[in-house]
Amino acid sequence: MLALLVTLLLCVATSAFSQWQQVANIDAGASAKMISHGSAVFLYGFQGSIKFHRTTDNGTSWTDMSSGPVERFNDIFSFNGMLYATYLNRVYTSANLGQNWTLLSTLTVANGALNGLASDGTTLFVFSNRKSVFRSTNSGTTWTELLINDPNISNIIDFAARGNRYAAV
Repeated sequence: MLALLVTLLLCVATSAFSQWQQVANIDAGASAKMISHGSAVFLYGFQGSIKFHRTTDNGTSWTDMSSGPVERFNDIFSFNGMLYATYLNRVYTSANLGQNWTLLSTLTVANGALNGLASDGTTLFVFSNRKSVFRSTNSGTTWTELLINDPNISNIIDFAARGNRYAAV
């Protein structure tokens, strides 16, 4: 009787909470990322080569946009109606859902490269794989470097900000 009750509960729980459905079968690698930007969702990563796909119809169809400048990007981020991307010491933007990219800024990163982008909602940040974080209060037109002076941090993997408080790992 107990086994029947447990089986029944598992069946009810499984059907009640199984609302996910697969909408695509795109292998973008173990470190793949997804971002939402306006009416689009982007899936990007590396699996033998760069994978960069976009959907604007809730995943019914996906456009492969893996060629061009996106072949070099290591992070893509949505902020204030624009897409931003990083590659080496450069920040790029796209105003048309990733169709075209424009070089926005070139930053000086001592012995490193830009690793990713973050925001606290009003300020845009780009962080390096060393001890540098750059802050922009004007959507990337100008940047101020913030150095992390912690001897225990030599390589920033991820970064978050809230007001004037920052977290880096």
